[in-house]
Amino acid sequence: MHLHKILNQPIPCFTSLPADTALDQAVSAMAHTGKTAVMVVDDGQVKGIVTRTDILGLLEKEASSPLGKKTVAQLMSRDLVLADPDASLEDALDRMAEFRIEHLPVIQDGRLLTVLHESHLLRQRIEVLRNDIGVLQEYIDHLHNASQD
Repeated sequence: MHLHKILNQPIPCFTSLPADTALDQAVSAMAHTGKTAVMVVDDGQVKGIVTRTDILGLLEKEASSPLGKKTVAQLMSRDLVLADPDASLEDALDRMAEFRIEHLPVIQDGRLLTVLHESHLLRQRIEVLRNDIGVLQEYIDHLHNASQD
């Protein structure tokens, strides 16, 4: 299965904010939408991502510094791992495991299509495997029935 097939299914929306957004506003946006990351987008271009893990790490290091004094641009990860819609589900999951990330932005022609969360991709993979198991079980049953005839 390729990502473009997943993109044709309903996918939870992602949140994007401009680079000059205060971190406390980003936290509010994440809490309001139930998302664990926000994409940083300026002039239609993806600049980075800020995740819940980034924010928790900052709070751990600088517990006395209010988030509102920092912007998402100051905390965002700039070296993004990106996916093309033609990538396979397996390749996408492999890249996420290799780079230890939970969010995978899908980009086509420089445009952000969506952000896939690891749990969404894993659910898709499980569905594919269940279908494969069903096909194999039917094949085994057919062989078993044929050998008894």
